Amino acid sequence: MFNLKSFRLASLQTNGEEGWKRRVGEKDHGSFRSGTIHERLSKMESNSKSWQKNKGQENDAKQFTVEGKMAKDSKVLTKPARPLSMQVPSNADVRAAPQQTVSSTVVKVPEMDDAAEFFASMSLRENIELTSEDFDDIFMQSANLLPMASKIKPKRKLASKSTNPYRALQMRQDIKSEYTETKTNIAEQEIKRLNKNKVKEQATRSALAGLAIKEDINKVSLKKANHSEVKNPGGMSAAPYKDLMLIQIKGRRHVEMRLVNPSHKSVNSGDCFLLVTKNKIFQWMGEFANLMERSKAADLTSYILAKKDIGCTLAKSVETIEENKNHMSRNAAEFWKLLGGNRSYSRCGPAEEDELYEDYIAETNAVYEVMGSELNPIVEFSGQVPRYDMLSDDKVLIFDFGTEVYAWCGKLASMELRKTGLKLARVLFQAGYDYTDYDINPMSPLTLPEAGGLPKKADKRPDWAICGKVTANMETLLFKEKFFDWPEASRLIQVKEVQNTGSSSPVEELKAFDVDKMVVRSTDPVTLVLENSNVGRGDQWVEDDDGLKRQYAIETLGVRMWHVSATDYYLLTEDSHGQLYDGDTYVVRWQYQIKQSGVRSLKGNASKRQTQLGRERCAYFFWQGAQSTINDKGASALMTVELDEENGPQVRVEQGLEPACFLSLFNGHMITHLGKRENDGQKDTHKLYIVQHEHEREVHCWK
Repeated sequence: MFNLKSFRLASLQTNGEEGWKRRVGEKDHGSFRSGTIHERLSKMESNSKSWQKNKGQENDAKQFTVEGKMAKDSKVLTKPARPLSMQVPSNADVRAAPQQTVSSTVVKVPEMDDAAEFFASMSLRENIELTSEDFDDIFMQSANLLPMASKIKPKRKLASKSTNPYRALQMRQDIKSEYTETKTNIAEQEIKRLNKNKVKEQATRSALAGLAIKEDINKVSLKKANHSEVKNPGGMSAAPYKDLMLIQIKGRRHVEMRLVNPSHKSVNSGDCFLLVTKNKIFQWMGEFANLMERSKAADLTSYILAKKDIGCTLAKSVETIEENKNHMSRNAAEFWKLLGGNRSYSRCGPAEEDELYEDYIAETNAVYEVMGSELNPIVEFSGQVPRYDMLSDDKVLIFDFGTEVYAWCGKLASMELRKTGLKLARVLFQAGYDYTDYDINPMSPLTLPEAGGLPKKADKRPDWAICGKVTANMETLLFKEKFFDWPEASRLIQVKEVQNTGSSSPVEELKAFDVDKMVVRSTDPVTLVLENSNVGRGDQWVEDDDGLKRQYAIETLGVRMWHVSATDYYLLTEDSHGQLYDGDTYVVRWQYQIKQSGVRSLKGNASKRQTQLGRERCAYFFWQGAQSTINDKGASALMTVELDEENGPQVRVEQGLEPACFLSLFNGHMITHLGKRENDGQKDTHKLYIVQHEHEREVHCWK
């Protein structure tokens, strides 16, 4: 019987040992085409670099950049001994990750010598004998291997046999175990409204109590606020500046303005520096400073000189020191003297140092919010350049910029919260600093501790650092420049006005303008209604009642006048009537009577008889000078109510807005003087008065 398995195994072994040699060929038995791919790769690499041989001279525009200038100068440190340059290589990304170490090892691949050895591990039977019983066993076991189809019977829903109502209630699915609660703020709004009413009532009582005070407030002199005299809870000055400050201006995109150690070790050739004292402003321009740094330094010095900011109140000019021009001048000598007398300074670093400095110095910024008696760090605002929208009027924030710690107080923050914020800022300042986890040390960003710089961790900040308080809308320039988008009019780009270079137009002849066109005269009659009766200008009034005109005459029976102050009042004599002072308040009582005139007799002739209408009437005017105090104005209003025994109408009269009826009470003798009546003893040698009137009885003048 032919054995099929033995034949197949023998054929497989023969093809595995000899057949592959016939397919590959005798010339390739021992080796492959070594070197072909390597030669092609080397040829492609040489062709890719051959174009550089024909390349022309580089563009000479690069020679005029800061990097080109630094390449020419042999004194520039290509690899300076600075912490910033040591951490990041020159061609690294601005926010490069820590450097990764790559190690390579050679791994040998095992070679297959013979196909027979590969199949040697397999044990094969040459002869396999099968009987009919073996097939029966296979048939019997196949039933277990095939899947059996079975019918799925649905489960019947059986009714609960339990009669327990509690269990039946638990088994119900339509009963919800949760619900949605809707809350409104109606109760909170009602509580706020009631609180506001209480505050208004307290303010009314305080106002009445203030009007009852007899102390002369005008004699109280207030002190002018001085930042240098403000003390924080620790006894130190809370002014956001020092008497001697060295400010470094460095960057390319967002130029940073940072306080540094006022020493010659902080100065270098690649940046701009401002040395600010009470009476001097020095501006150091490094030889390799970029255009953004120079422009920013010029703008800041102009602002400090104009606004007298950061404590520089006595400076009259800005002393500019160019490193490559006047670094040996008299101003430069004074500049180095303030920095310790040593003229040595470091050179600039590589060209990419400015951009790296911006990113690394921003990561050290920390912002805290004062909540109760604790400092709560704000993670979303820390580690980046601050923005203006993070400031809120009802909060107190603490900003830690390394050498500068500020307690910013919103204008709506309570006084207790401001005091707490200032205390916590002092505690944060005195606790020292730790920048071991950062790529740069803001205390001395470009100087290593071995070269005289400060360490990355210390228990105390230097004496030249700032811990101050700034209030909303009164921030210093050093604080505002830390923000990316601080709203300033100086940041806006303004269009320069075009000057007209053409010939000027000939001068036209001046002509007088018509005064009637300037003054719009009102044709409406002057009215003043007192007790439902119109008194007009105080002498007569004509009333038109559907074509029927009635004429009334107003007769003045008497005028009384009181001088009222916050502490006292007294009646004036008739000689003093109409003599008013713009620093005083007065109460004028006008007693008058209305009569009907123009009555005709039965024959149609005009009758000389006048018909008296009603009783004698009284009106009170309380006149308030333009320079009178609030207490005097309130006292005049209260005194008018007290003097009004007849319950007549009360009219408030402001200086310069007197009604015609009030002016006619003095028959053209009303004069408004400057100052107060009790200070009238000082006689002026020359006086100037302006006279105004529309009618003869309304003539009045004011000094």
